[in-house]
Formats: sequence, C-alpha cells, structure tokens
Amino acid sequence: VQNAVDRVHLGVATGVLTFLRSLGSALGVAMLGAVALGYGLPLAGEGVRIAGHSATIEPFVMIFAVAAATLLLGLITLTLMPEKELRGYAENAAPMLAE
Repeated sequence: VQNAVDRVHLGVATGVLTFLRSLGSALGVAMLGAVALGYGLPLAGEGVRIAGHSATIEPFVMIFAVAAATLLLGLITLTLMPEKELRGYAENAAPMLAE
C-alpha cells in the first residue's frame, strides 16, 4: 500500500489500512461467533455436561471451514493484485537545493 500512493497521501493510506484491518478483525470475530452459536455451541456453563462431546465438535468444524474459505478468498485476491516495484532510497530522498 505504501508504494501504491504518493508520499503526500502516505499517512492517509496507512491510516485507512489500519482502520480496515481493525474493522475486519472485529467483523471476523463476530462472524465466527455467529457461526459457532448458529451450529449449537452451548453458551458458557449451559448444557455442556448434558449435550456431550459431539455437540461441541460440529461448531468448531464449521468455524474452521469458514476460516479456510476466507483464507482461500484472500489468496485468490492476493494473486489478482498487481505487483509493484518497491521504491528506492533515491526516490524518497529530499531534493537538494542548487547553490
């Protein structure tokens, strides 16, 4: 991201990237929690002894399936991104004033 924007917009680009990373993390946790509860993961202390071992396995299998699908989508997106050459030191150096 830092090589894709001009130097004047570098702070904005890194700020937006950090915000989107935090937003994605929060939405990811909420999504996986919804998957776990939707597939019958009992809440803390509710029915764990009664439901047995198999009731706690299925939600985690689905969590890993959703995480694997998300990883696959991310890898596909990564392969479709254009590759940019990194900026060199000379491009970032301040221009010298002629005397």
